[in-house]
Amino acid sequence: MIIAIVLKLFLKPILALWLTGNGMFTDMMREIVFIETALPSAILTAVYAKKYNCEPQLVSGTIMISLILSILSISLSFMYFF
Repeated sequence: MIIAIVLKLFLKPILALWLTGNGMFTDMMREIVFIETALPSAILTAVYAKKYNCEPQLVSGTIMISLILSILSISLSFMYFF
C-alpha cells in the first residue's frame, strides 16, 4: 500500500514535471499535467478489484488513504514546484 501511494502521489508527478521540462510546454500545461498526475486513484479501481476479486479491501483502503494524503501532497508539491 505504501509503495502504491508513494508512486502515485509523489514519484509520478515529479516524473511528469521532468518530462515536461523542455520548451515545448507552457507553464500552464506543466501545471495541468502535474495536477492530473498527482490526483489519487479513481474509485473505478475499487469496482474492478471487487468484480475480479483482487483484494477489494486493500484497494479501497489504498484509495481512501491516498485521497486523504493527496490534499496535503498536492498542496505542498504545487507550492514547492510552482
